Amino acid sequence: LQKVFNIVTRFVLPTIRHAFYLRRRGIDLIDLNNSITRNHEWMMASVLAGVDCITHEAGIGLHYSRIDRFFHRRMRAVICCSHAIAANMPGSDLGLLHILMGNLDQFLAALLVQLW
Repeated sequence: LQKVFNIVTRFVLPTIRHAFYLRRRGIDLIDLNNSITRNHEWMMASVLAGVDCITHEAGIGLHYSRIDRFFHRRMRAVICCSHAIAANMPGSDLGLLHILMGNLDQFLAALLVQLW
């Protein structure tokens, strides 16, 4: 019973709250700026609200759970900080990965132009 309570209070309710927030504010893009292994409630909220979502991956992950891989496939883009990180990402053949090798602001601006 505790597991169900935790899932509802730590994932389901925040996801619904975030999805309403995204719709109410008319947000077009979420930049999570972290990793595909974090912020799953925001990723799910973006799916529910129909909002594009991107994230950054700065470390080489040795293990990605099923839920990580599920959300990775639903990202608009995943920005990797090196080729080594991109090579270790699940689904690296999906065309979602972009390599960042320099100024983050310039790269994000160029990526956003490509996405729209």
